[in-house]
Amino acid sequence: MRRMVELRGGIRSDTPWEQFMTSVVTAFDLLWTFVLSSDPQTSPVVAASAAPSLPLRNEIPVYANHPFPPDYAASLSRIPDGFSNLAVASLLSVQCVRIIERIPHEPIIPSTTGNTLSSQRGRSTARSTELHSILTDLLKLTSLSITKMEHLLCHGLVAYCLPLQYGTPLPISTTRTLQSCVETYMALNLSENEEKLDGKCLLWIAVVIASCLDMCSDSSLRNAPVLERILNKFPQAREWTKVDTILRTFLWHEDLSEQWYRTWQGVLARRKSPPSGFRSSPQAFSPITVVGGASPGYTMGSERPGCGGSGSSESPRAAVPEPAEPRQADARSMKVASLLHND
Repeated sequence: MRRMVELRGGIRSDTPWEQFMTSVVTAFDLLWTFVLSSDPQTSPVVAASAAPSLPLRNEIPVYANHPFPPDYAASLSRIPDGFSNLAVASLLSVQCVRIIERIPHEPIIPSTTGNTLSSQRGRSTARSTELHSILTDLLKLTSLSITKMEHLLCHGLVAYCLPLQYGTPLPISTTRTLQSCVETYMALNLSENEEKLDGKCLLWIAVVIASCLDMCSDSSLRNAPVLERILNKFPQAREWTKVDTILRTFLWHEDLSEQWYRTWQGVLARRKSPPSGFRSSPQAFSPITVVGGASPGYTMGSERPGCGGSGSSESPRAAVPEPAEPRQADARSMKVASLLHND
């Protein structure tokens, strides 16, 4: 509603009608905020216009430089190294660091004993309320003037918090938020220089968003090539040992890591599968030596069909010998010569 008022020119006078409109917009804004905060577990994902937490209200993003204040240095020591390195490089604002510091690192382990069940429910409710506030702050931060790396990271952090807030599978109410995360990531220019973007953080964000798409009840988003883009950009991301080492430098825990591995493995399987409609034949993968300028040791079975080998610019399929047409032509020539001789 506030956006509609802005599009119509805003409130320009202090007439009773204008005062009434201002009161109506404010009332609806407060009502919507109350509905969202009353039951965070079942309410839809917060919007960027929802009321942020007190530390984030009416603040301009601040990017600290050396020497850091003692309280900020303490905050950097409490967040994962991957994020603290970005903050030291002035790619993350103080506000973003404060939010990351509040995000829980581990899920609440379910318990069935009577002594701990009530206390666990209390902790679960408190954490759900805190996650709701964190999501509000992250979405609010994306609307401010922040760095490109931080803007993208905020969407990655939103995707990280969704399974902690709603469990799996993610409800249909998270579809719009996930779609916004996907659109933000796909619109990113990965050719930016390393001073503006951090490749390791981009990998973490891609894995987190892609795994959320796999966990989402709405299957329409699962085909978004979020993780494929980062695999094309960084070939070393095709080895899980390297990927897992990088992911552990950011927000990480065992439960989500298992889902991340399944998502990563599924993307690699789709990349390695043959194109739709491809039919292999014994000839296509038989060890036929390529001729016509190729390396002597190159064989057809060492590459996928239709792909050039190392040392030859020609396609292996094009190097397969043609049927023996010259022999048929020689037979016809001999027959014609015999007829001419008889004549």
